[in-house]
Amino acid sequence: MPIASITLNLGLGYLLILPFWIAAIAVLTRRVLGVDIGRWRSVVAATFGWLAGLTAGAVALGPKHTQPLLIVPLSVFFGVLAALPMAIVLDVVTRSTRRRPGARRSLRHPVRAVRSVLAPLGRFRELARNARSENLLHVRYRTPAALASPDLARRVRLVLERSGGMFVKFGQIAATRSDLLPATLTSELSNLQANVSRIPPDEVEAVLTAELGEPPDKAFASFDSQPLAAASIGQAHRARLHDGRAVIVKVQRPGVDEIVRRDATVLSFVARELDRRVEAARRIGARDLADELIASIEAELDYGREVLAAERMRANRADDTGVQIPVVYSTLSSDRMLVMDEVIGRTVSDAAAVDAVEVPRPELARRLLASFLAQILRDGYYHADPHPGNVLVDSDGVLWLLDFGAVGRIDPVTHAALQGFAIGFSLRDASVLARAVRHLVGDDQIDLRLLERDLAGLLGEVDGGGFSPPLMGGVMDVMEQHGLRPPVRCCCSRGLC
Repeated sequence: MPIASITLNLGLGYLLILPFWIAAIAVLTRRVLGVDIGRWRSVVAATFGWLAGLTAGAVALGPKHTQPLLIVPLSVFFGVLAALPMAIVLDVVTRSTRRRPGARRSLRHPVRAVRSVLAPLGRFRELARNARSENLLHVRYRTPAALASPDLARRVRLVLERSGGMFVKFGQIAATRSDLLPATLTSELSNLQANVSRIPPDEVEAVLTAELGEPPDKAFASFDSQPLAAASIGQAHRARLHDGRAVIVKVQRPGVDEIVRRDATVLSFVARELDRRVEAARRIGARDLADELIASIEAELDYGREVLAAERMRANRADDTGVQIPVVYSTLSSDRMLVMDEVIGRTVSDAAAVDAVEVPRPELARRLLASFLAQILRDGYYHADPHPGNVLVDSDGVLWLLDFGAVGRIDPVTHAALQGFAIGFSLRDASVLARAVRHLVGDDQIDLRLLERDLAGLLGEVDGGGFSPPLMGGVMDVMEQHGLRPPVRCCCSRGLC
């Protein structure tokens, strides 16, 4: 058969397998690159690779080639090399700035798209420069003993504050992980302050109009363009509904998803390098902790998730005494804005405000603790960020829980283990506690006799019955002494587990 005829037949055959080629490119981009570019972008990338592969194969063989069958493996080889980079380019250039399911991807400016890809590199250099300025790269901070050093904690806080962006938010979330990090570090990180600018009024109006489908002055009877408070992800405004109810409107910062993506890339890389090179980082599980912090921030970007969490928490805790959750308005909320009842109160860290109410301090504490214990031990669904700014007390002594961007779900195994802890604390029974620990970590090879002995010693050292933070902290210390760590499932937060 003439070479020209063979080449023609190969071309026709290649056209017939084009759909399978497109499907293969879509699978490769997902598996190899971790990019899901969708149907039409897969077609574009695969077609480009197909044409590039045929061209490169023909050029490689030359005009006088005598083995036309070689064009098949050559075109496949060059086609894959061309299609995969094209898939990355398409994902970057057409990446949506909206996270709503089904949102269309719009074409991005090529210069801005490339800049967003290169942004993590500049961000890493900035973080490294700040770390060097605080001498954090010195070998003396690499030992496990340095973790509990107040000096290290102070330097870490300063580096995060100077770096700004999401690194402050990462640090604030890490401050809640007292189960993994030493008290010196979590205490210092709790003092992190985000120096954020306020969103200009015209940008606020643009976000509200895009989310509501109408101007804010039509959706609300009144809207205060001056923010009540500003944070790293969004800011809050006062407004009034047409029925007269006062509400708070949380508006997300435009472009914050790109900032999170940039800083998360840097944090993930740094954590993996530290986990590989530094013993202190391996001890606390820096890699897993970074993944959790990133997942936490990404979940907080979706205000629609927070609406659902608040509604579920409000239904679960409807019968709590003296603890309430404000109403959220799902029809006025979206993934970038949230509308809820305004609560007139002061933070529980305000001693004067707490003392001014008629309900005694011990009773306020008992009600708050009872609510959180019920969330964890009964519901298995709890508020995972209960810092003082998220707990207000009003003039009647009612405690209000705010901000449900951070919630935790407890799986059945962990739930049963925590109930075992509660029973063991109440009975002050070391054997019950030891079995609860074994159930929690899922290790049947634990020496229960030694674990029970150490837990009995702990119960003898801590005064009082029932649950107490020092007692739970002591159990965590005993677990660490025995080389036991809580599984990731019991530390899930921000609604992701």
